[in-house]
Amino acid sequence: MKQKIYLLLLWLCCLNSYAQPPQGIGYQSIARNVSGAVLTGTTIAVKISILNADTSVAYRETHHPMTNANGYYSLTIGSITPPDVGVFASIDWKANNKLLKVEIDPANGTTFPAGLTSTTPFMSVPYAFFAKTALNITAFTIRDNMAALKTNAGTKNNELCYIRGYTWFGDGGEGLFIWKTDPVFKTNNGVGVASGYYHQGNDGTIVQAATNGVPNDTGRWVRLYDDYISVAYFGANGYWGNQTATIQAAIDFAKLVANGSSDYQSHFASTTVFIPSGIYPIDKITLKDGVDIVGESIDRTMIMALPDGTAPCLIDMEAGMVHTNVSNLHLYGKYPGTNGSNKTAMFFKGQVGPYGAGGLTNSTFRNIIVEFFKGHGIHMSAGTTGSLPNDTTIFENVRIFRFYGVTPAIHSLYIDNDNRLYSFINCQFDGGGGGESFYMASTGSNVYIDGNGSSDYALPHSINFLNTTIQNGDYGVYINGADNVNFDTCWFENLGTGVYADGTLRPCKGINITNSRFANVAGYGAFSQYLDANYMISTGYCIESKNSVVNATNNLMVGGDPCTNCGFSKAHPGNLGLNLSMNSFTQDNLAKMTGVMQTATQSGSTLDCKQNNEISATGSGTITTISSTINTGEVVLIKAASSLTFSRAPGSNITFPGSSTTLTLTTGEMAEFMKTDFGGLEKFQLVRIKR
Repeated sequence: MKQKIYLLLLWLCCLNSYAQPPQGIGYQSIARNVSGAVLTGTTIAVKISILNADTSVAYRETHHPMTNANGYYSLTIGSITPPDVGVFASIDWKANNKLLKVEIDPANGTTFPAGLTSTTPFMSVPYAFFAKTALNITAFTIRDNMAALKTNAGTKNNELCYIRGYTWFGDGGEGLFIWKTDPVFKTNNGVGVASGYYHQGNDGTIVQAATNGVPNDTGRWVRLYDDYISVAYFGANGYWGNQTATIQAAIDFAKLVANGSSDYQSHFASTTVFIPSGIYPIDKITLKDGVDIVGESIDRTMIMALPDGTAPCLIDMEAGMVHTNVSNLHLYGKYPGTNGSNKTAMFFKGQVGPYGAGGLTNSTFRNIIVEFFKGHGIHMSAGTTGSLPNDTTIFENVRIFRFYGVTPAIHSLYIDNDNRLYSFINCQFDGGGGGESFYMASTGSNVYIDGNGSSDYALPHSINFLNTTIQNGDYGVYINGADNVNFDTCWFENLGTGVYADGTLRPCKGINITNSRFANVAGYGAFSQYLDANYMISTGYCIESKNSVVNATNNLMVGGDPCTNCGFSKAHPGNLGLNLSMNSFTQDNLAKMTGVMQTATQSGSTLDCKQNNEISATGSGTITTISSTINTGEVVLIKAASSLTFSRAPGSNITFPGSSTTLTLTTGEMAEFMKTDFGGLEKFQLVRIKR
């Protein structure tokens, strides 16, 4: 249970001449039953215990709040008279570290299940900050909200003020502020005097207040907080309304901290923005280098696209190299009254920034759902010349549902140009629409990797999919001019074609598919009965290769009877290499493989086999050189489509036993040659002849 506990810097006993501090601690949370279901509109029992370091009870009371429509409840610790144990005002806070124990009875009784109990320490930074500064505190006041704080500037350095909420009591924006008059918080007050690094107010963590309606520049109200920077500090409440500016303000402040200043560094340390459970409609937010985003839950922290937003995407990033970690978010395009957003959900483009050129790098995205967007789910766009890459990023448990029925040019995942060193772990790229009927698929491709617009050294490459599900679309993965794309232990289901390597404009090489399962792939298999002729139901394969090199090993194909023009694999004419081994099938008619044996024509004295293991060859004259990019120790089977003569004359790279210097195959005969290493010389040794 993520709880917001704000310790009010306690009781300031030495300040009797000033306003009395609040005799209570604001607390709010979401109520759930033992199954995890949210309790809405329900009166519950909440037992609050303040424990000493040895877990003995210093104070205990029981509340009976009612939850709202979202399951939220709020209370003030120390407000019950009489309490169950102890006296709140008599708690010795300085004696030892205190713990907060919260127990819930969903039935509003006296039984508190163990599964609904949590114990957490009080927030350390405000506690420590108070211990360090209490002797210098000059005044203490309480205000209702941020608006009241902004109209009441401090009068003395180290004056404290507690606000009960950002807009209303207990909305997550409550907390303690200290009035600081250090130069770092002041605006330029003279020629040649630089403004302080933190002089700009943001109405969340740094607040410029007024005195009698006139902006006061003698200091700033500075929020005392621990750990993450909550968007609630800036007024984002998770209860609808446009929350673009408030979330962006939190990100921008974290960026300010990330850039660094030696002044006040001990307090402004965190660069992680926290988004509590709730619904946050936005137009667009921009990620910043060095700033992390953490939601409270993948299921309960929803970032929703506003229907009247003008930005082309929901989330993008600042120009230049960006290192970030984003987790626990639900990106949702279906605002009430709409069927989805026209935006792309996430767009990351390599660009020239103020501190250099580049794109997303050394970043992670974890526990994210994307659905109901009519644009791409994720679009990774990089430079075409090698200078603006996105690279070295991990996506884990990211599930993207492509919007059903939109143009085939829209993809769950779209990677173009110089993107490299990605890992997609336990992810899902789905054309089924998200939240719609099970019997749905999308035309086009779920994953599209395109390097055709790149220079030869700026192709997409080194992209890995592990334990990932790709399903419900004409093409699971379409690869255009990219290298080193790997699939290991993946699940391909309900697809026209599983993986298509298209090297029409530029060969795809190093495409590896291993240990994966293909279910109802190749014309959708048994799933085709739920689709019409607009889908790829009359043709398709688990794996297709065109002018490319693809290796498929130890995969399993299952599903209904394939269509006439469907099967496990297809190599198009002129393909560079489709290498298959140890693949399995649940029924014999699934094991259809076409084009594995490619054709080759002798050119001069050379027979070029590319990286194919089976060749049907024609020629005339004598062949002295076999050209092949298979690995040493592998064999190439050459079938004579016409009479072929091989020679081991001086300068030839062909060897065979016996005294004869030539070998002739008549039409229909076959010979196997093994690629060997003879002291650094590449040779093709005759292994056997099949007459």
